[in-house]
Amino acid sequence: MQGKKTARVLVFGLATIAAWTAHAAGYGFLAHTVVAKLTPQDVKIGTAAAVAALDAGQNGNWTNPATRASGTITIVKTLDIGGHKGCRQTRLDIESGGMKDHGTYILCRRSSGSWAFYSVSPR
Repeated sequence: MQGKKTARVLVFGLATIAAWTAHAAGYGFLAHTVVAKLTPQDVKIGTAAAVAALDAGQNGNWTNPATRASGTITIVKTLDIGGHKGCRQTRLDIESGGMKDHGTYILCRRSSGSWAFYSVSPR
């Protein structure tokens, strides 16, 4: 259970929190992005769908009927990278408040079972 909670924060939460706090932190340009238009309920629904898609290695989608926000999770491929096995190259598409955006990310499962964005550590 803890792993899924962590994955939720990593998949959508960080992007959403960044957008919501962007203006206060001097990054006002992020305040006008699609993630800034997501409600906490949108984030909850979207992250549950993302975790399910990542766990299954299959595409998924989500919709919040209350806000009409929606998204798709596309598993582009599963790969081994940087010593991590079974990572997922994943495209996330989000639509909210009349805006659309997408990004492609590599997410790898941690030993705890949660999913985290893969990044190369600086040497």
